[in-house]
Parts: sequence; structure tokens; C-alpha cells
Amino acid sequence: AVSDTRVIDPIGVGETYVAEGIGIEVLARTRTTFTVTIHSPAPTPTIPDPVRPQGAVPTIAGGSMSRWREPSRSGWTPITGYRVRIGKGAWRSTTSTYVYVPKSLFRTKSLKVTVRAVNAVGVSSPVRITARRSSRS
Repeated sequence: AVSDTRVIDPIGVGETYVAEGIGIEVLARTRTTFTVTIHSPAPTPTIPDPVRPQGAVPTIAGGSMSRWREPSRSGWTPITGYRVRIGKGAWRSTTSTYVYVPKSLFRTKSLKVTVRAVNAVGVSSPVRITARRSSRS
């Protein structure tokens, strides 16, 4: 039993934590309890799972806000950021879980935003989110 819940309090279902060479994988969580699997020794870190897309929301300025959630599994090492590409543009780094696509980048009604999660081992498979230009502009 873990007596100090601050150790795993920020962790959600499906996430992992490594402490003193032991891996903890959260299987279920309620307000007061966790169901976990203990791995001893901790598994070797791997690249993270892909991010979980949350869609894109048109903005009042005519652009779009594309959002995603952290991967379900971080690969036994923390997610340190994300690599994002808007359309066919250059890859950029961010620690945010959203990106604003300005109206000026839209040549058609929609474009793809590609996102990859990054941890100490490498980058996840890409996930594409369709950003749509706002009709309000």
C-alpha cells in the first residue's frame, strides 16, 4: 500500500509512474482509491502511444484551435512535449495540448494538423486532426 498519495495523485487511468525502480500502472481510479499493477523491476522505457485527438474548434477570428490529450501510455517515461505540423509546414515543438491555426494558413476550408508526443526515448506515431476554417470571418 502506498501511504503517501501525493506520489501518484496526479496520475490518471492508463498512466504510468516509476519510483525506485518499480513501475506503477494505474488501471482504475476513484476519488479515494487506485487499482494498479506493480512491475518489478520497472519496464524498459519505450516511445509513447499516439496522442488522443480532441478535435478542432473554429475561432471568432476565422482560424481554428486544434486540441489533443496526452497519450494513454507515456512509455514509462514522462511526456516532455509535442511535435506539431500545420498542413505541410515545418515541425514545431510545444508543451501545450492545443495549437492555434490562423486564418491566413487556410487555402481551403480545412487542413490537417499533425501531432506527435515526445518522451525521453523518442516520438509517437503521428495523429492528424482536421482543422476547419471558421465561417464567421
